[in-house]
Amino acid sequence: MRGLWVGLMLLCSMIGPGCLSPDGPEALDPSADDDGDGLPNGWEEERGLDPLNGSDGIVCHGMAEYCLRNYDNFTFPETHNSYATIEDGVWMAMNHYTALKAQWEGGIRAYMLDTHHLSKEDTDVEGRQVLPRRPGLDLLASLHLL
Repeated sequence: MRGLWVGLMLLCSMIGPGCLSPDGPEALDPSADDDGDGLPNGWEEERGLDPLNGSDGIVCHGMAEYCLRNYDNFTFPETHNSYATIEDGVWMAMNHYTALKAQWEGGIRAYMLDTHHLSKEDTDVEGRQVLPRRPGLDLLASLHLL
């Protein structure tokens, strides 16, 4: 009888501290978003982010959900002859009022730039005299600053 009583006491002492419960904290649902940052728990864990801390999330193109997309499943708005603007004073083939920085701030994420090797410094590719132009290296440097 004494052995039964000791066994019952031992069993009760194990139930109290949780020895019969599963080890560790409950696993997070990988498809849920427990921190409310727009990124699934599993995606955050795979990339070393804390799925319970919304302040450590990342943002892609203004929204966290865009980080879940592949590069080829995203549309990047582009301007043609992006450098030909009223703001920059490039009037030949002018397509835009605003310069590259304003285009970037307006959401443009790709620039189409036509380049040509000229035979003379003051002519275009078809031999016509060129109005004010912008050196290519200056243009690329301004893109780097964006």
